Amino acid sequence: MKMISIQRRILRYYVTSMSESEKIIKTAFLPYALCVLALSFCAFLLTENMLLHTSQEGAFLENLTAFKFLGASVLGALIVYKTKIQGWTLFAIFMAFAFARELDWHKAFTSDSILKIKFYTNPEYALPEKVIGFSFVLLLITSTLLLFKYIPRWIKEMKELNIFAIGIFLGLGSIVAGKMLDAKSRLIPQMADFFERHDAELRFFEESMELLGAAVFLIIAIIKLKQIRQEN
Repeated sequence: MKMISIQRRILRYYVTSMSESEKIIKTAFLPYALCVLALSFCAFLLTENMLLHTSQEGAFLENLTAFKFLGASVLGALIVYKTKIQGWTLFAIFMAFAFARELDWHKAFTSDSILKIKFYTNPEYALPEKVIGFSFVLLLITSTLLLFKYIPRWIKEMKELNIFAIGIFLGLGSIVAGKMLDAKSRLIPQMADFFERHDAELRFFEESMELLGAAVFLIIAIIKLKQIRQEN
């Protein structure tokens, strides 16, 4: 009887875990995989002119990505207002930085990019510009340092199949993939000829992956807000 009881406990745990896994697969991984697959088809089915027109700097995909980041930042700030959770404060800050970076605001209002060391060492650039730029960089560095303390908790929640932890993983993964595509020629110089032949497709896929990442962040913020409303 004791063995049967232990078996039942193991089976109950297994079924619960499988049910949770299936839930995560249906609500997160499957839609994400379908989006990546759809983007892959678009990258190779659309004409070269259409791909270049939608993926060039300041075009449709980049602007849409930027405003999804903005939406995620605004919703993140609203979550902070309702819950006072520091983690969501960092979420809102990083989404705001991503929005500004996507629109190239890090160099739009100054003589050079505030992320470059030469901007601060060049005596030709005005001191007020440097002070403003350094203030934003300091905020970014401080937020990044604060973020490190959440990494162990994030990994733990990933193992527990927490939908928000998985959402962060998918969002970051998409953006990292996009940035790697952007730096493809530097990362794999041996494939420079291939990259040049398929520049339009790869550029479209790069911008699309960043758009997908921004969309994931926006979705998890929406889910969190709905969860807060249900709890209240």
